[in-house]
Amino acid sequence: MNAFHVQGLFYHAGTFIPLLPMDVKVSIQDVQFYKQKFYKLSEYFDQPAVQFEVYAWTPATSKTPKATVKEKDQKEEKKPFHPNQKNIPEVDLHIEKLDPGWKNLQPQDILNIQMGRFRDSMAQALQERWKQVVFIHGVGDGRLMFEIRKLIDSQYPDARYQDASYIEYEYGATLVFLEH
Repeated sequence: MNAFHVQGLFYHAGTFIPLLPMDVKVSIQDVQFYKQKFYKLSEYFDQPAVQFEVYAWTPATSKTPKATVKEKDQKEEKKPFHPNQKNIPEVDLHIEKLDPGWKNLQPQDILNIQMGRFRDSMAQALQERWKQVVFIHGVGDGRLMFEIRKLIDSQYPDARYQDASYIEYEYGATLVFLEH
């Protein structure tokens, strides 16, 4: 393995400004483990260790992890939710794509709009006899994903689901298999 993804949630007891989760790819060259110059002392380890900086935060300049914002921006520019590599239909449930006035909505209203789009898309998928469809819900707090999966379990007995491709969507999409 020459690379790892390091993910983290920021937390501080008491009152604090919440930060977005971070997801950083760390490249590792095996030569680093063989050369003494890569080993450093720190307050975290009793012996010298190979260490990688995954996030540097300065209160004056950062409110969100730079790595997360950078990767998110690159992902949106690189792949603006067009049909994926396997030509499976995609439905983007991000509220900013569904309602231009979403900033004035309450969280429950946002969820209702997203679930309405989900129901309409499932009806279309069943009518047009799609075999699979990807619902892009994003990561967020997981509420939309939970509601989608709960609705599939209760109202679509012939449908199965799983996380969509991590490479294409990370944890932000659900792949639904439809049996007719």
